[in-house]
Amino acid sequence: MQADPLFVRDGPVVTSAGVTAGIDLAPSLAEEDHGPDTAREVARQLVVFMARPGGQSRFSARFAAKRADDSAVRRVMDAEEVAQLAGFGSSETRRRVFQHRLGIARTTYRACFRSTATAPSPS
Repeated sequence: MQADPLFVRDGPVVTSAGVTAGIDLAPSLAEEDHGPDTAREVARQLVVFMARPGGQSRFSARFAAKRADDSAVRRVMDAEEVAQLAGFGSSETRRRVFQHRLGIARTTYRACFRSTATAPSPS
């Protein structure tokens, strides 16, 4: 058994370890159905290895979660600071831009994700 396969075959079912592994799967399926020449062409068109080795981590070290005690993770910004950092100038401008661009108030928008009940319609 492979410890970290890119894709797995179980009879007629083939599944990948994610989107990128699914791209790696495409040349394999092409080879199975149409032979190695077609698989090489598919790999060339997708600009991928014809058969990338497994065992590679699916997570980027760059995006690894920070420790919970890291001050940047623990820090909570107030609405004014968020607005300033995002380039709105003030939280009131940020609120108006949100309403104008999405056609719905922020509180109504957030309510759509808090409940399984029917979401309120935009006003």
